[in-house]
Order: sequence, then structure tokens, then C-alpha cells
Amino acid sequence: MSTTFRTDVNIEDWEYVLAHSKDANFFHTPLYYMTQQDIGHPCVYLCAYEHGQPIAVLVGEVYAERGHPLKSLLKFRVPWLSTGIEFGTRSGNAPVIIDSVRHRKTLCRMMFTEIMKLPRVTRALKIILYADNAISLVSGKRQCTDQQDITTLIDLQQPLDSLFMSFNKKCRTAIRYAEKQSLAIAIDNSDNAFISFYALYEKRMHAKGAQVLPFKALRHKFLKYREHDGADMWIARRNSEIIAAAWIWKFKRKINWVYGASNDVAFKTAANNLLQWRIIQHYKTLGHTEYNLWGLFPISLIGHKPNIQGYGKFKLSFNPEVRKLARYIYERA
Repeated sequence: MSTTFRTDVNIEDWEYVLAHSKDANFFHTPLYYMTQQDIGHPCVYLCAYEHGQPIAVLVGEVYAERGHPLKSLLKFRVPWLSTGIEFGTRSGNAPVIIDSVRHRKTLCRMMFTEIMKLPRVTRALKIILYADNAISLVSGKRQCTDQQDITTLIDLQQPLDSLFMSFNKKCRTAIRYAEKQSLAIAIDNSDNAFISFYALYEKRMHAKGAQVLPFKALRHKFLKYREHDGADMWIARRNSEIIAAAWIWKFKRKINWVYGASNDVAFKTAANNLLQWRIIQHYKTLGHTEYNLWGLFPISLIGHKPNIQGYGKFKLSFNPEVRKLARYIYERA
């Protein structure tokens, strides 16, 4: 096996790997990482080659409190904002390897050994890794904590009737009820739609006492993703009032529900149930195969066995596959 590595970003090679990997999703793309860099999260990059052909990409997102766009908002230390690097997400493991490669475990170890040579990675106080297996060579003088995380997925390759009947009875009843509430649901990627979404999102997060991401940061993502057709803003209206929104990020034939927000009117009319059903119907019709609803609880609660409530219970009502994920935390000993 003649494997070489490059750490200078080559978008063409990066996109080649993603195009030839069934595991690739939005959170592996140059669009995602370049936009994260724009809002203050640098990335580290490594591409593996065999005989001059790109075969795998490993990209990590750097988090540091100093200079972080959320620093001024922090009133307490947030674990995922401490100085560190994260490889992979709830949406997919790292690295991304083209489907034809068979020596995947060996290649994975080689890539982490190589990327650990970068000063930015070496200096990181914490390395977070979503992967199939712990990478012992990453740890070195670091302590490794194995955490169990989960994500939720809906298989859009099922017939629509089968999908609908797989939802629990309460969810199906809510959808039928919402269909009688004079709701207008559609994609709206206008500036005004984003502003309305953010207002709902900000109010909901304040009510939960949770961290609110800055308007400028989310708006920058919205504009970038809209420019490259990487996301859709779904809006539910009643009597012209925007009562619910779901921000769907998309790549190839996979979609992710990343942000959602709604108000009391949406709750009373079951708008969120119908909104999700319309999303499922739309993207299935377009040929998408997988809908990632993400986790059932906040990342900050990983390892604490939290009670599933709120959006977590809502997601479960659609009877998704609950997939276990391995999340490894490497910290300096």
C-alpha cells in the first residue's frame, strides 16, 4: 500500500472523495467547514492518496474560547467550547473514505497518526472523535473517555404509506388534526423567512435558558448555504403568521434537520407534526434516501443518561431508527 498525505486544502480532491463515499453527508463538505471558518472555527485538513488518487479526507473543526464568536455570551464554561478539535459529528464519523477502499481501519489509524503531527492538533487540550473504533495512536499521553451518543434516522426509501403508518398513533392523529387548521407549509429561503425563524429560535432558547447562537453567525450560514443550494428553510404559516420553522441542510441524497423553532400557536395546531410530514414527503419525492433528525438530547448531556423530553420525544413519535454512536474524548493526562 503506497499511501501519501497532504495537509494543504484541495477542494477538488476533497469533493472527489465525498462523491465516491456513501457515508458522506453535509457535515463532511467544504461548504460546511469553510463556512465554519468564516464564523471563527478554523479547520485542520488531511487528504490521503494512493497512486496519486484521493481516497480519504479527515477534517477537524477547532474550538477555542479565545476569539470565539460566542465568548462574549458565555456566563459559564461550556465543554464543547473548550480549546479542542472535533472530528466527525452526530451526522457521520471521521474520516470519510471512498467506498472501494478495503483497508479502512489501517487507513484510519494512519490518517490520525499523520494529522497528530500538526502543531494545532498537538497543542489541543481536547480531541473529540466520532468514529467506528477508538484510535489508540491518537491517545499517546492522553486519557481516552468512551461516551455513547445517539442519532435518529428515517429511511426515506420506504413507501410513503408505510412511513406514515410507522409513526406512532399520537403523531398520526396530530398530523390529521393539523391538516384541518388552515396551515400553509412551504420552503421559503427569503431573508424575511430567516429573520422570522431566528426570532422564534431566540425566544425558544431564552425560554429554555439555553445558549443562543448569534444572529450574524446563523445568518452568514443561511446566506452561504442558500447561495450553494445547501439548505432549505421550511416555514409553517397560519393566517400569514409564521408559527414554525425547520432548517434542513442537504447533501447528495441525505438531509439533516439541524434547527427548528415554533411558538404556542404551532403547539396548539400541531404544526410541527405536519411540517415534518411535508418535509418527508417533499424530499422523498425528490429521491432523497435518508433523513437525519440528530440526537434526542443536547450534546452537553452526553454521558449523563438524561430523560428524553421535548424535541427528543417529538422525534421518537416518528419512529426513527435510533442509532448508537461512539464518541471518544481524548484529554491531556
